[in-house]
Amino acid sequence: MSMRLATHVLMFVLVAATATPSAAFDFPHRKPGLWTISMSVDGAKGAMAATKMCIDAGTDAKMMQMGLQRQQNACEPPAIQGSGAVRTIDSVCHIAGATHKSHMVMTFTGDSAYHLDIATQISPPFAGHSGMHMTQDAQWAGPCPADMKPGDMMMGGMKFNVLNSTPMPQSHLTQAQIDAIMKAHQH
Repeated sequence: MSMRLATHVLMFVLVAATATPSAAFDFPHRKPGLWTISMSVDGAKGAMAATKMCIDAGTDAKMMQMGLQRQQNACEPPAIQGSGAVRTIDSVCHIAGATHKSHMVMTFTGDSAYHLDIATQISPPFAGHSGMHMTQDAQWAGPCPADMKPGDMMMGGMKFNVLNSTPMPQSHLTQAQIDAIMKAHQH
């Protein structure tokens, strides 16, 4: 995968990780505390390093609201279906001069785990790729450690608070920080 596509995937992953639906659209709530999130992208060299995120009910709702606002800037309203443990989300976004059509399936295991499967078609191709497939698995790991507060995320050895970040698609991360994260995620 090219660095350009990898950076684009990282931005998508950040949105997905911080905007996982929970309170809106009758999604199951996530248990407050520390969550470990692992992601993989087909075609990426090696697995991406796990991310840790501290949430509580208030920050979970705020992150959902922020994610929806971020998506409104570049995306059409998503089509959300399902009940119980499974939700499907179909979305169309216009990012970096390309149209991204995504089909997401979220499967919840109570309030302490979920699996997300995302298949995206990109037209015209972005960095030579006409699509991508990503999976994300998240699991509750216990209470937040003393050095993390709700909204804090540990990714690639760096800690930042997603509630204090600049709205996507602009990143509050510098290119050097993005490069460091991408390097940490490659094995």
